[in-house]
Amino acid sequence: MNRYMEHIINDLVRDTKIDYEKGIIYFPFHHRPLSNFSPFDPTPFPPHITHLFSTPFSKYCKDTYGLIDQEVEYVWDQYKSTIKDKITNR
Repeated sequence: MNRYMEHIINDLVRDTKIDYEKGIIYFPFHHRPLSNFSPFDPTPFPPHITHLFSTPFSKYCKDTYGLIDQEVEYVWDQYKSTIKDKITNR
């Protein structure tokens, strides 16, 4: 992974706020928070976020960081894994 991709992933993770008490995730790329997440969910992301290339995530990464589809896919996989780990291993 190059430093730029690492920087983007770190930014996204840092800017994602998880309120464990209320069960809410605030994403930097989505206008509505996700509520009622559970560490037991296989994916804490709603379906409209998980369809990668038609998502606010993809648009945000392209507009903010100038990424192409392959880079968005890589960043998404790393970001998603990191957020799941944060939820599961809090």
